[in-house]
Amino acid sequence: YIHEIQAQYTQAAKEYARAVELAPNMPYLHLLHGNALKAAGDFDEAILKYQRAAELDPKDPRASAGIGSCYYALENYTKAEEHLKTALESDAGYAAALGQLALVYYTQKRHADAIPYFERAIETEKSTSKLTSYHHALGWSLLAEKRYSQSKEQFNKALELDPKLQGAKDG
Repeated sequence: YIHEIQAQYTQAAKEYARAVELAPNMPYLHLLHGNALKAAGDFDEAILKYQRAAELDPKDPRASAGIGSCYYALENYTKAEEHLKTALESDAGYAAALGQLALVYYTQKRHADAIPYFERAIETEKSTSKLTSYHHALGWSLLAEKRYSQSKEQFNKALELDPKLQGAKDG
């Protein structure tokens, strides 16, 4: 099944490549091309497309966030952090960059660093699945920092959003 989905994104990337050929100075097309490549698992190529989008529109945080997301997937957390912070310099409330930066810190067990970014991401995120993930990870970060009552509160919020979330039940 996953191969079918990746094949669809690969096909979408080909379509965006054609669109970029027709309008090479439209940063949004480069962003969409990068998104499709990232979804297909082609992170190195996606980074190139996001870089081009950033060159064309340096103030748009989505390109830097896309680069950061790719570096996160490639487990290059230093570069991921750098690019996600660049995205937040353009838009301090950009939920995707806030959440992704929190996950960069969480993955490295830098829980004290992750906590404020999870909190800010939760304030701005609209996606229920991402909110569930953020509450859940925030719960574990708070637990690691021995902030037990706050941790329990976050696990409960995650369970309210997804009652079957086993990790939150474990916390």
